[in-house]
Formats: sequence, structure tokens, C-alpha cells
Amino acid sequence: MSDRQGFRVELAPTPEQRKRLSRHAGLSRVVENFCLEKVRAALDQREAEKTYGVTGTGLTPVPWSAPALERAWRTEHPKRFAWFAAEGLSSRVPKEACRLRAAGFKNFFDSRNGARKGKKLGFPDWRKRKHRSRFRYDVNERRAVAADAAACGIDVGVKTFATVADDDGTVTEIHAPKPLKAALRRLRKANKAVARKQRGSNNRGLTLNDRVWTCSCGVVHDRDVNAAINLLAAVKLDRPSA
Repeated sequence: MSDRQGFRVELAPTPEQRKRLSRHAGLSRVVENFCLEKVRAALDQREAEKTYGVTGTGLTPVPWSAPALERAWRTEHPKRFAWFAAEGLSSRVPKEACRLRAAGFKNFFDSRNGARKGKKLGFPDWRKRKHRSRFRYDVNERRAVAADAAACGIDVGVKTFATVADDDGTVTEIHAPKPLKAALRRLRKANKAVARKQRGSNNRGLTLNDRVWTCSCGVVHDRDVNAAINLLAAVKLDRPSA
């Protein structure tokens, strides 16, 4: 089983950066409304075609999916929204806006058909300036760094939110503002099935709740610190040789 962890980060942009972010939020709103416009136009066209006896595959297709909406945007934005390229705005924002709209259409149909639990959802509506500004920017790529760049190992632990070990041998602990109770309950349940040491060892009875312990040799161990140091070592091994 795998878990996904999300992080919310508060930005402190400069006035110029704030303007840039606002432009991208406006771009996302424009693209979301463009997607809704294309879907509604296709639905209206289909209704008109039905009055002329057109049926089945002869009807105008509706661009419900993200790829279909992205193709429509790429085709029309050079003439309709020339400012998009002129201002050098990110092409990732329209892509994510199309995905958002496609997800909204899917959620509507899933809700109507009973495939989605919870409150019934209405058909997506126009986004206006008075609505909360938003945009999504998905970076799905790995960036190369210099071979001599500083490295660190980060362990997301139980005792602390994160433990960071860097090249200089400095270990920093970052504490979460409040414990994740649900995650801790799952960990406590899993601890019952965990055996960390071989039979006969003085440390055989340790569980994940035992984050710091003293070995029979007198050495004090901290699991989070050890994990961060091991991750740092793995980073160094993965670096290409100079």
C-alpha cells in the first residue's frame, strides 16, 4: 500500500511576483471558461442537429476529456487569445485548467449516476473575477543539479515531522504543529506486527513507537536521524562520478 502526502506552503511574493501570479490565475479562469464554452456549444449544436434527424456518430462530438479540450485550446488561442503568448505566460496553466474542467464534468456525471458519494453536484458553471483566484501548475520533471551541489537526506518520521542531515554533518529536526492522529493510529496498529531485531537480541521488543533507544554497548540511537543519514549516503552514491 502507498500513501500520498500533500504539503501546503504559504508564499511571500514580491509586488511584481504577485502581479505575475495574478495573471496566471486570470489565465486559468479564461481557459476554464473557454472549455465550458466549447462543451456548451457542442451540446447546443447536437440539439440542433437532432431536429434535422442526425443521430449517433453523425452528431457533433462533445470535448469532455482533457486531451480534447487541450486540442481545442491549442487550435484557437493564437487568434482568440493572442495575449497569452505575448505575455509569456506558462503553457502548463492552460493544460491544468483543461484537466480541472474535465474532472468537473466527470464528477458531475458520476454524481448524477450514483458513482460518486456525497452531495449531488451541479453542472460546472462559469468562473468569474469575484470567485476565488486559483491556478494549478504541475511540474512533472526531474531537474539536473551540479555534481558538487550540496546534498541532504530527509526522513519524514513519527517523532518529528522531518529530520534533515546535510553534507556538513548538521542534523536538523522539523516539528509538525500538531500530530497526524489518523496516521499515528495506523502506525500503532501496524506496530503490533513489527519485529525489528533477531531472536535473542536485547532490542527484539522494539516497535516503531520506540524512536530513541540505548544499545547494550552504550550507544544511543535515534531512528529518524539514522534514516536521514542513510538517505544522504544514498544520494551521494547516486551522484554521477566527476
